[in-house]
This record gives sequence, C-alpha cells and structure tokens, in this order.
Amino acid sequence: MDEMDCTDEIEVVELEENDPRIEALDEMADNASLEGQLDESDYADEQQEQNAPSRDDSCITFTTHSGSVFSVDVSKDGEFVASGGEDDLAYLWRISNGETIMKCSGHKDSVSSVAFNHDSSLLATADVAGNIKVWKLPSATLYWSEDSNGVDQEWISWHPFANVLGAGINDGVVWIWQVPSGRCKTFVGNQASTLCGHLMNDGAHAIAGYKDGIVRVWDMKTNMPMELKVATPNVSVLSVASLVITDEVDKPTSLTPIVAAAAGCEDGSVTIFHPGNGKLFARLSAGFSTSDDGSCGVEAMVFSPQDGKYLATASLSGALAIWDISRQTALYTMPHPASVIRIRWMPQSVFVISACLDGVVRVWDIRSGQCVRDYLGHTDDILDMVVSDTSKTVMSASSDGTVRVFSLA
Repeated sequence: MDEMDCTDEIEVVELEENDPRIEALDEMADNASLEGQLDESDYADEQQEQNAPSRDDSCITFTTHSGSVFSVDVSKDGEFVASGGEDDLAYLWRISNGETIMKCSGHKDSVSSVAFNHDSSLLATADVAGNIKVWKLPSATLYWSEDSNGVDQEWISWHPFANVLGAGINDGVVWIWQVPSGRCKTFVGNQASTLCGHLMNDGAHAIAGYKDGIVRVWDMKTNMPMELKVATPNVSVLSVASLVITDEVDKPTSLTPIVAAAAGCEDGSVTIFHPGNGKLFARLSAGFSTSDDGSCGVEAMVFSPQDGKYLATASLSGALAIWDISRQTALYTMPHPASVIRIRWMPQSVFVISACLDGVVRVWDIRSGQCVRDYLGHTDDILDMVVSDTSKTVMSASSDGTVRVFSLA
C-alpha cells in the first residue's frame, strides 16, 4: 500500500441529517460495541470451561455465596456446615441437602473465619476487619459480638470444653473472651502480627505463631508465656500444631497433658518442641521447594492422632510429607501440582486428606505414600477444608464461590 503524503488534500464529505449513510454508520458502531461486551463477558465463561474438571464427585454443592468462600466448618454431629466468604456473609446450612438455615449478616468485610464451639451450640464468625460475632443455635440469633476497631483478625479458636473464644489480631495481641459475659484476657507479644494459633486441647494453654519467627505458648490462668525462637526475625511462623494424648481423644479434660507442639515457618523449617519448657524434639526441613519463586512455607501440619509418633506437613511447594518424629525422617513425600493449604488426619486411620490450590481434594495412604482417591468438582483454588468423622464427609471451600461436600464412604 502506498504511503499517504501528508501534503495531500483530504476531501471532507458533509452528510445531511436524513442521509441513510448516517443510520448505517450508527448501526456499525452499535454492533462493534456489542461485540466488545460479548468478548469481555464470554472471557469468564471461557475460563470456567477451561478449568472445568473432567467429573464432579461432590454429593452437595452450596452455591449461595456471591464470591470466594474463605472458611468452612462442620458441626460436631456432622449435620450442619458453616461457611464464610468474600461477600461479607456467613451461612449455616444443612449438610444433607444444602438448605440454608441461617444467613449471618452485619459483617463489615470478608468473613475469613467460622467455627463451631465444643458442643455446636454456638457459631463464631469473624471478618478481616476484626469484627467477631457469635450466633446461638438452633435459634439462629446473635448472641454476642466484639469489634476490634479495624485491626485485622488473623484466626479464631474455641476452648475445647467451655464457651471461651480466642482470637489472634494483626497487632500481635491474642484475646481470650468468656462468651457471652465478654470478660477477657489479653496476651501481648512484641507487636509482630500473630498469623496462626489456637486454644490447646488441655484447656489451659493457647499457642500462637508470630511474624517475627517467635512461638509463644500462653498459660491462660497466669498469663505467662513460654517463648521459643524458631526462625530468624524476618521469617514468619505460618502454622502451629499441638498434640494431646488422652484416653478419649475427642473428650479432653482439664487434666489432659500436652505432649508436643510444632511450628511451621515461611522458610520451610518445622520445629517440634515441648510446649511446657521449650525442649526441642526435632527440626525438620519440610519445604521441598522446586518452584522458580522458591515458595516453600509450611502452611499446615497435623500430628497422628492415635500415638503422636508421626507428623504430616503441607508446603506451599506442593509437598505433603509424613515424618517419623523420633528418627526425624520423611517416610514419604507426596507431590501435588500446586500448593497444599490444608491437611487432615482421619481419626483412627492411616489416611491423610489434603486440599490443594489446583482445586482437588486427595486421600493418601500413609503406609504406601500413594493417593488412593481424589475428589474433583471445583473450578478454582481450594481455600479451606474440614472433615467430619461423624458423617464421613469432606467439605471444601473455594475461590469458585462454592462449598462442595464429598462422601468418604
């Protein structure tokens, strides 16, 4: 094509208002605009189609949330599920058919945590803005609430056999409340954020991991901490686990001894220690990083519930490992195609369940290190997972806006 000479004259044609060419030009513009809109709206559908799994193994799919679902929990009797999401809402629903029982409204930001208390008579919901609400069941009424004045909430945890709720806040403070009286204790660190934690099953201690590489085990009666440095100050503690051995594991008492605790860090290290005196039992390298970005943080851990001889660790590198604690050796390393964000050890069994950012739930046999079952259905990342031993089900929450129920039977 010949280049246009900028000295050439351009003829300007003036159109009359009733000229049919004006209508034709308008129609062309409308069609072009519509085509652009269709292209944009079709993109999300195309992505969903590309991510669609080859099958859907879920027996129930809860689709009421209007955005990503960040958290999920199941009642002790295995009949009800609670979920919280990006839509600033939490829902209580029936596991058998997905029927909504209660809509928990009033939060100011995404609901990042939901948790049933020890007998499932109360449900706690917490958002990232620091607002915590407790709902009474089965009346489905607001029972108690607390506002941390805009300080981000990182985690919540119920006492194992009392209506006492703990929460870790972004400013490094751990709060312990009696519900509904609101009487509280505060455990103050050194201003580093507490990223993970829970109230231990002995009923007397709380464990928290901090962004500066410190783990503290707080005596909830004396307010005194056992402090242990498990990493350098620029390495965060991402996950903590504690081990309680009892005659009845599901019914701890205040006399239950704490046997061990573990801290998983951003650099892939795991420290196993005595939570009473800080004595070190083992140090493990559980990151197994093979990715270009070096992601290897230990996102989740769980002790074998029967005897505490083994520890399962899950890494952002995609590695699930089963460790013999006494030998400090990985018996099996089970690779995943993406980061593993949740793991659960099935009680009285040899199976560990993993939830992965590839949207798949997997069941692993720790005797062989083999995957014996996978559950498909999600079209996006899994963000949380919970297992009900009572109803033999797995519930997984996802960025695809759903919670899916899978049967283990």
